[in-house]
Amino acid sequence: MWKPFLLFLLFLSVTGFSQKSSSFHYENKELIEVLNDLEDSFDIKFSYLDDLLTAKRISIQNGLYNLPQLLSMMENETGLLFYEIDSRYYAIIQKEKNPFEEANFLKEVVIHGYLTEGIMKQKDNSFKIFPRKMEVLPGLTEPDILQSIQQLPGVISPNETATGLHVRGGTPDQNLILWDGITMYHNGHLFGMISGFNPNIVESVSFINKGTNAQYGGRVSSVIDIKTNDKIPQKTELNFGLNALNADMDIAIPIVGKKLAVQLSGRRSFTDLYQSYTYDRLYDKVFQNTKIIKENRDSNRFYFQDYEAKIKYHLSKRDFIAISTINIFNDLDNRYVTTDESAENRDEMDISNLGYCMHWQRTWNPNFHQKLSAHYSKYRLNYVFTQNYQSPEDNFDIFSKKNKILDSGISLLNFYTISSKTKLDFGYQLSSFDVSHAFTSKNPFLNFILDDNSAFIQTHSLFTTSYFTFSKNIRLQAGARFNYYPKFEKSVLEPRVNFSFNLLKDLSLSFTAETKNQIISQIKETVVSDLSLENQLWVLSDLDKYPIIKANQFTTGALFKKNNWTFDLETYYKHITGLTTLTLGFLNNLDPNRHIGESTSKGLDFYVKKDFNHVKTWFTYSMNETKNNFNSINNDLDFPNNSEIKHAVAVSVAYKINHFQLASGWYWHTGKPYTLTNIVDNELVYSQINGERLPAYHRLDLSFIYNFNLSNSTGTKGKLGFSVYNLYNRKNLLNKEYTVTQSPENIVEISDKYSLRMMPNFFVRFSL
Repeated sequence: MWKPFLLFLLFLSVTGFSQKSSSFHYENKELIEVLNDLEDSFDIKFSYLDDLLTAKRISIQNGLYNLPQLLSMMENETGLLFYEIDSRYYAIIQKEKNPFEEANFLKEVVIHGYLTEGIMKQKDNSFKIFPRKMEVLPGLTEPDILQSIQQLPGVISPNETATGLHVRGGTPDQNLILWDGITMYHNGHLFGMISGFNPNIVESVSFINKGTNAQYGGRVSSVIDIKTNDKIPQKTELNFGLNALNADMDIAIPIVGKKLAVQLSGRRSFTDLYQSYTYDRLYDKVFQNTKIIKENRDSNRFYFQDYEAKIKYHLSKRDFIAISTINIFNDLDNRYVTTDESAENRDEMDISNLGYCMHWQRTWNPNFHQKLSAHYSKYRLNYVFTQNYQSPEDNFDIFSKKNKILDSGISLLNFYTISSKTKLDFGYQLSSFDVSHAFTSKNPFLNFILDDNSAFIQTHSLFTTSYFTFSKNIRLQAGARFNYYPKFEKSVLEPRVNFSFNLLKDLSLSFTAETKNQIISQIKETVVSDLSLENQLWVLSDLDKYPIIKANQFTTGALFKKNNWTFDLETYYKHITGLTTLTLGFLNNLDPNRHIGESTSKGLDFYVKKDFNHVKTWFTYSMNETKNNFNSINNDLDFPNNSEIKHAVAVSVAYKINHFQLASGWYWHTGKPYTLTNIVDNELVYSQINGERLPAYHRLDLSFIYNFNLSNSTGTKGKLGFSVYNLYNRKNLLNKEYTVTQSPENIVEISDKYSLRMMPNFFVRFSL
């Protein structure tokens, strides 16, 4: 099946190579819009400071032009210099300035288009993602932030959700996710199948999986720092779109010239009003093996929404203030009658994460500026199960589950440029966490608490990072973070080192080492409800049942680039202590004891990419070995982690010509481990913990995007796309769980969880 597809791509690429000139006509057109057209037409990218393009307009007579001709005309009309960095990248600078000096910021990027355009790898080994500039990725209609990150090597979601990011042996709760400085604790819709962040209003995403800057703390795995646009628009900008699950809209309105603007956005599903085929596929995957069965779907009401707002104000030439808010909300209301019609049941669940943040940036002089921030985040999970019996009347059972987090804090960051080769960042952060949970049961005769807890912790943090460029070939980033917990009268130090150098012209090497600590984490709940969804519980450390989690990570890397080939290889070692689990996570739900342990992860990530004129091809391979060791489990011997994926492979090809984009990707990885169990002489017997493996997982994804202009005079643009996830409808086994019925026979029930089957999706989007 691959041969016709590849021949088709080859034909398109060959025909596309000859298209060196195109027809253009502009009358007093904004320069930024002209640049977007040129990027699409000639498959190039421009880098520039936004202020350079302010009030710049272009007029070009109707005709056939090649790229050099267009750039020459724009230079004459704008007074700007279009400096060619290589065959695909151009820097826009002032003509009177030294091009090498002005384009210096580009040297911070070592790989443009890591997978595709809009994803970059920077010199500090972190990744920068620009969702609104991203080209198509396999299986995605729109640039879902969390699903896009999953396509990077070393990141995997064993349960096939957008939010279940396991980064180099870490768990999802060990990832720090920030939205404009707001810490997010609930990041998804439809029980994690879709990320809760509207990508159409995001300016950039920083993804850091090693060598973490000391300003980030509180998590031991990765950092996902999401930022929206701080730009004051010159005119009202409106965008709206629709796909098979939801509709969204965002608008940016200038209030006072170039000083004050407001940005509003909202996204809501229509799944409670209309259920598309795409929703049916997601529904089957999410609610399999639960009491929410498809036959009762008409009485199951589910929807999700998120909204964001931002006020941007240039108080003066040196001061900028921004106030942001975000709310992610999911609501489930499921009603049904039991099979024997003896009772009416109802599941009500709402999950939300509401947050606010204010930033004040002050530039004191060209070498020193500050950023003062205050944030507030509120996470809430409410679940109520009600069972009303037909006989006797007024007989009922109610079970409720609640989990709440109040996270607030302030921070002050200082940025000081000592010289062209030395910079220093330093600051202070105060964080407060108020976390509680409660499980209660109620009937006409009894009302009692099954489990509850409430805790409060404050953290004082000092941090600093120094940047040294010893020559153009050697770069060192060294820093430390000092955390003090007054409640425990305990302090911890987190050193961080990030070092890279060019061994040869085309070969660079890197090394990172870091220590991190974490006081808030998720565990499996102690009381298991009938609805086996959202059964993770946020808890705070107490130095007893829940120790402070600590991680040490070391990485080495090598990067080689030549003749449009890129090779990127990294190895890592990560050791985490202070983990807490119930044996539910490994064996059964009959042992209520908590167990303290550690994990060790070793692995490598490999990436290779070859760029042609209109075709990009890339291959990634990840190897990971993560072993756990918990007291009083498995005779205190090591055993594989529940989510260990030993080997993962991705092969992708993307084609772009003019306004068309097409991408296809094949994904394969080994199965997760599981524990084999059986009943022998009426006793539950387990084999070696996680000694068995599920079958290998694989799927093929396809995506297509077409960009078009509706009106050149008004600047109205459109985009439409189509994707197919799991094109050949592979039924992958994701998980195997065992439960034991509470009966004398001790019957073992097997619950198999399968992957998402073939799922099409579409989208259409307009920008005014």
